[in-house]
Amino acid sequence: MRRSGDSLLAEDLTQAVFVSLWEKRKDAVIQNLASYLFVAVRFRFISYLKSQMRESAYREHLLHVQEEGGNPVEASYRLKELNAAIDKGVDMMPPKTKTVYTMSRNGQYSVKEIARKLNLSEKAVEYHITQSLKTMRLVLRDFLPFLLFVQEIF
Repeated sequence: MRRSGDSLLAEDLTQAVFVSLWEKRKDAVIQNLASYLFVAVRFRFISYLKSQMRESAYREHLLHVQEEGGNPVEASYRLKELNAAIDKGVDMMPPKTKTVYTMSRNGQYSVKEIARKLNLSEKAVEYHITQSLKTMRLVLRDFLPFLLFVQEIF
């Protein structure tokens, strides 16, 4: 509350920390609860500030693109680049990760269904999904402003 000046934000961040603590209650080993809560709220607030800065930068980019009128030819070209980048990201993945990613994103299978079909544990499927999303984030990081623009259009 002292840092943000917003009591609702402070309540939301604090609530998120307590929910996170509750979800991890069986695995968490906390020596000093007060210190843990202080650091957890601080990191949650820092993460919030980072996300606000990113969101602000994307809004500015979107406004800039909209002021220019948005060139449909350029948008079509960027969409082709985006599809090529997605294909490149998928091709970079190891075979099993690629299979899990494809089933998860294109086949719309749940983690349980993928685990059952591929004879893997659910944890293994979650690991492969996490790895695939890291790869895709890396490959698609330059397209985020464009994706936000396309989302606004549709």
